[in-house]
Amino acid sequence: MKTSIAPRQVDTNSGETQEFTIKANGKAFRALISTLYENKIQSIVREIWSNALDAHVEAGCADVPFSVTFPTMLNPAFIVRDYGVSLEHDQVMRLYTTVFESTKEDTNDATGKFGLGSKSPFAYTDTFSVIAVKGGSKRFYSAVIGKTGIPAIHFLGEQETEEFDGLEVSFPIKTGDINAFRRAAQRVSH
Repeated sequence: MKTSIAPRQVDTNSGETQEFTIKANGKAFRALISTLYENKIQSIVREIWSNALDAHVEAGCADVPFSVTFPTMLNPAFIVRDYGVSLEHDQVMRLYTTVFESTKEDTNDATGKFGLGSKSPFAYTDTFSVIAVKGGSKRFYSAVIGKTGIPAIHFLGEQETEEFDGLEVSFPIKTGDINAFRRAAQRVSH
């Protein structure tokens, strides 16, 4: 979604000026990602589903459903697989590691724009997986919060595939949260 930032004319009568910055450290990432969402599980479901839908819209297949695998006792993982435009390797490495970086900043046809939704699993877990399928290539990534509290994404490998393009995001959940994910999905889908 396009952001409109109106230019401001501010006159000051000061001798020295220093613009504010954000120090990239574990505390900053925790404040931006983990404390951003009041209802973490529902917010994560909404963010990941919004990204999947946006990818389908961009690919011209908004009527094609994306896949959701709900956690169970035998497989306690939440998995969302879209069949949209996917991401190139350099996009995964840049977009997942840059807060406030988004592919949706120049369109009003997408839900997101702040570059926070792709990092939303960190509000719940210290690790999640991303699989990017594009042009016959399937690439595997692991996003983790390291010892310093700063998240990183690791490229794990690549293989040829005949799968449809798209992106899969998955992460382990606590078995006690299985029903919370189902309830959150019901609320978000309405």
